[in-house]
Amino acid sequence: MPTSSPNAPAEIKRDNLVRTLATLLDGDTRTVVLEGPDGIGKSTLLSQFARAYEDRSILLSVSNASRWSQDPERLAYELAILASNKLGRPEPPLEDITRRLVARLLVELDRRARRDGRPYYVILDGLDELDLDTVQSHSELLDLLPFGGDGFRFLLAGELARLPLPEQVVRAAKPFQVAFLNREESAAYLADIPASHSFLDNI
Repeated sequence: MPTSSPNAPAEIKRDNLVRTLATLLDGDTRTVVLEGPDGIGKSTLLSQFARAYEDRSILLSVSNASRWSQDPERLAYELAILASNKLGRPEPPLEDITRRLVARLLVELDRRARRDGRPYYVILDGLDELDLDTVQSHSELLDLLPFGGDGFRFLLAGELARLPLPEQVVRAAKPFQVAFLNREESAAYLADIPASHSFLDNI
């Protein structure tokens, strides 16, 4: 069953930005942080990137909606499931998932990436939403991510200067300003609105 309104505008594909991000991450850049005002489409772009490179992407999300949505144990569970899937293994039972198991799976995934010469993209959405003054576990969340693995690249959303990233990650990271829709994208977004083309011609 669809969850969105039948009158909601279709998602605008931003393939040019997805390709630009892939080029950055397949080069010397290990971490890219999407920056831009709320509502510009950072989460949508992360999702589109993950779909475009589904075989190499590990898409994770956190939020301040509840304690569970920012719980390191939940993130560890998701990492274990997704890493197992990438390795072609059965999903481990919940009771077997530990930090040690997550670390072991990520080490194996790192080895595979380096062997194949194709990095895996770890995509984390929502980190910028957490209240870092009250959330005590944000360092535990980040400790789960394999920042030291040569076989991984990282795609995050937020403001690089404000994210609680390790100093060595910040030094090697690159901000990426998400642009507003161009004319063609705006036209597609407003396609069902009468006179939208004439409106675009006048702005």
